[in-house]
Amino acid sequence: MWIGWLTYVALAAGMALATTPLVVWVLFLAMGTVTGLTESPERSLVTAATGGHHGSGFGVYHALTGVAALAGGIALGLVFQRVSGRRRSP
Repeated sequence: MWIGWLTYVALAAGMALATTPLVVWVLFLAMGTVTGLTESPERSLVTAATGGHHGSGFGVYHALTGVAALAGGIALGLVFQRVSGRRRSP
């Protein structure tokens, strides 16, 4: 799981530094490896942590994931509103 998270950090940093649309697309498609490396271990952790209450555990897990995604989306939207979403040329 750590390898997946580190892969995500590397790919996100690569997107921030990408200079062409092709590079961004390749990095975006490579994000699929993050899901492959992290999804199963995360589900195993939820299963182990919930005892016999798997339905409730996964409900809480997905609710927290959704709230975090919503907060991140709002924060990113605020950042783009503040800087106009334009990339400055070097």
